[in-house]
Amino acid sequence: MQEMPAPPARFRSDVWPLGPGRPRRKAGTGRLGVALLLAACAIGPPSEVVAPGPLRVRIGPIDPVALAAAANEPPRGLRERTDYLVDLLWEAGCAAVEMPQTDESRSRRSDVVCSLPGRSPDRILVLAHLDRAVDESGMPRHWRGVALLPFLYRALGVEEREHSFEFAALASRPPPRRFGEYVRRRREPLGEDIRAVVEIVDLDPSVLAFASADAGLSQDFVSTGLAAGFPLDSVLRVTGSRAGRRGSVPTIAIVHPPETGGREELPPVAASRGGEPASYHSAARVVAVYLGYLDGTLSLRAGAAPQAGDGAH
Repeated sequence: MQEMPAPPARFRSDVWPLGPGRPRRKAGTGRLGVALLLAACAIGPPSEVVAPGPLRVRIGPIDPVALAAAANEPPRGLRERTDYLVDLLWEAGCAAVEMPQTDESRSRRSDVVCSLPGRSPDRILVLAHLDRAVDESGMPRHWRGVALLPFLYRALGVEEREHSFEFAALASRPPPRRFGEYVRRRREPLGEDIRAVVEIVDLDPSVLAFASADAGLSQDFVSTGLAAGFPLDSVLRVTGSRAGRRGSVPTIAIVHPPETGGREELPPVAASRGGEPASYHSAARVVAVYLGYLDGTLSLRAGAAPQAGDGAH
């Protein structure tokens, strides 16, 4: 069995001194760990380049078998799911940090944080939600967004990005804890260096629904979905979400599609290029491409802002 090389050192996590938080690696694997190990030992396809607009984005492959195992067969308990996420991040090449928290009921929970360093300290924050509750099918709420984080880390880690990416799975009770609470919990200051927030509340296997008050983020998300082969009628912008701008930080939330109503007209985009049928793997691939594209478009925004200011004088 051929051993896959470890990610380059510059793409590994920077581990901060966060008090009780520390990197963890669980020793047990079980049948899910075996499935992931087998997938990791296989020779995967090379990285691919997608062009949602004027910028080209390179991402690494997302193994559909490993992704399905992680997304559809989570451990039953919240503590076990937290450990499992740490394992998945470790397998992806990131030494995740647990940040314990204590709520008013004195039950201990931990956020899981992992960082992919870029050329700049400016950060794109990618949030998901570790939730104790389960839905009517027995699946933990928001778990598919959490399970996606290690695969996004690996897909983006094929090359150095301009921004650093911070992936955070927030342990919470309904309603999910948000960006503001996460920033307040950190020992180290975080806020001025955040350039965008992408919140993965849920990820539907057949419909990509999103909410954002930022026109640029909305346009880019739809364009990315089409460029990555997702059907146009399966990309929906929804209303009634708090996603938008937190101060000067542009924000987008990927959410579960509404059963009725709450949909907005999509911004104008180029026609779909076709591609694979909608699936959880294809939706995950769209999110990976979108994060890479966001990395580039935020740099263009930052470059255009001083020019606009100069023209105003």
